[in-house]
Amino acid sequence: MKDIIKIPRAKDCCEYIREELLRTEILRDSFDQKGIVFDLVTRFARKPRFFYTPSEEKIHVYDRHGVQHREFIEAPHFSPWWGGIQLRTYDNQLVQDLYYLHEICHAATMPFGPDAKHSLQDPVTFKNKIRDNEHEASTFSEMTIYCEFPQLRQMSFQHEIFVDRFLFPDGVYSRVDARLIQRWRDEPELVTKEMMYARAAVLTAPHVDESDLAAFWLKRFYSQGKAWTAIWTNPKGEYPSLPVGGRFRQVEAAMIQLRDACSTLGRSEALDQHVEWLLSTDVADGTRIPFFREAKAFCESYLQHKLLYFESLDQRGKRTEVHHK
Repeated sequence: MKDIIKIPRAKDCCEYIREELLRTEILRDSFDQKGIVFDLVTRFARKPRFFYTPSEEKIHVYDRHGVQHREFIEAPHFSPWWGGIQLRTYDNQLVQDLYYLHEICHAATMPFGPDAKHSLQDPVTFKNKIRDNEHEASTFSEMTIYCEFPQLRQMSFQHEIFVDRFLFPDGVYSRVDARLIQRWRDEPELVTKEMMYARAAVLTAPHVDESDLAAFWLKRFYSQGKAWTAIWTNPKGEYPSLPVGGRFRQVEAAMIQLRDACSTLGRSEALDQHVEWLLSTDVADGTRIPFFREAKAFCESYLQHKLLYFESLDQRGKRTEVHHK
C-alpha cells in the first residue's frame, strides 16, 4: 500500500467517493438524490476507511504458450475485508465506478463478531461468511445496479454478462424486460434475493456449458474464492509459508478492535492505529503489503485464471475491461 488516504469522518468519506471516485453522472445523481448509491456509500462510511494505490511488487507467471505475464501482487488482495479500498483506473469510467461500488459493497456489508470475546474463530463459518459477502457484493454491482438503471448496460461491458438473460432476454439492451423492472420497483429486496440465488445456482451447478460464456466463467471465478479461502484458513498446512489454520482470525479480531477503538480513542486515532498494524512487520513481513504471504500466494492463482479468461474471450473475438493499476 502506498499513497494512503485515511478518511476517519463519515461525511468526508462520502464526499470523497462522490467527488473523487464516481465519474458516471447517473451514479452521482443517485447519490445526490439519496438513491441506492447514497444508501450504500453512507453505510460504508459508518466506519473509518482508507484508500490506497498498490505497491510496486509484482509477480511473474507463464501462460500455457510460454509467454510471461506480470501482475501487481496487491492487485487481487481483498483489502475491503480490513477497511481499505484499492484505487484503480479503467478506460471505461462506468466499469471503474462499478469496481468501486463492488469493493465498497464488500466492506459495507462485511459483518464481524458482536464483541472481542466472540470474534470469528471457526474456519467453516468464516468460509460461509466470505462466500455470502461475495454473493451480496457481486449481485449488487453485476446485477441489481442494472435493474435500478437499465440504461447503464449499454455503457459497460461489450461482452455478455450474467444479468443480461434476465433484463434483456432477447439480447437487445434497449429492450428491457418491463415486468422484471416493475417487480424491482415494487419489491427490490425480493428481486435481489432472486438474482442472488440465480447466480448461486450457477456457482454450485455440477456442470455449466462452456458455450454459455457468462455462466461458465461465473462458475470458474467461483473457484478463485475457494482458493482464497484455502490460503487464509490453510487447514492442513498446504501453504508452508503460512501457519496451519491460517491468519484469518487476526483480521477478524482487528476489525472488532477498530470498531471498539472508535468509541474509546476516536475515529481518527483508531484508524491511525489500524493502518499502523496493517503495515507492521508481523503483518506485512517488512513490505508495504499487509499479509504479504497471503497476497503472493493468491496472486499466482488469480493471474493464471485471468489469463485463461482473456484467452477464452479472445477465441470468441471479445474483449473485457482491464485496469491499468
